[in-house]
Amino acid sequence: MRAFLSLAPLLGLSLVLGASEGIQKPDKIDGTYRIVRGREEGKQVPKERVQDSTVVITKDHIRITDKDHHQTWLMRYTLNPGVSPKAITMTIVEGEGKGTTAEGIYQLEGDTLRLCYALPGHPRPKVFATRSGERELLFIMKRVPK
Repeated sequence: MRAFLSLAPLLGLSLVLGASEGIQKPDKIDGTYRIVRGREEGKQVPKERVQDSTVVITKDHIRITDKDHHQTWLMRYTLNPGVSPKAITMTIVEGEGKGTTAEGIYQLEGDTLRLCYALPGHPRPKVFATRSGERELLFIMKRVPK
C-alpha cells in the first residue's frame, strides 16, 4: 500500500467510493493522466517511483498502472465540488489495501490535476501541501491528450 500512497491520490492515490446521492461528478475530471511529481510527508517523491505511471479516471473509478503497465490499484471515488477546497473520497476495490478509504482534496486547472490526500484513518488535508508526520501525499498530474 505504501507504494500506491507514494503514487497518488494516487494518488493514491487509494482513491474511492461509488457516487453518492446529490453529488455530481463533473465529466471534465475524467481522462488519462501522467504523474509529473509528488510529495510524501513533506519530501519530494523520487521521480523513478512515479515516472511512466498512468492514472485513468472514469465516471466511477480511478485505475493506476505502473511503468510496466500492470494495474496496481482500482478505486471507486466520489467528488464533492461544493466545498472549498473540493473534496474527494477514495476506496480501494482492487490492490493492496483493498477496502480502505482515503480522504483528500483536488483541483483541476486546464490539463493539470492536483490531488492531495491522507492515508486511510487520517483526516482530510485542508491545503495542497504535505508535512512530516501528517501521513499526507500530494501528486501533480497532467492529462494525456486523446
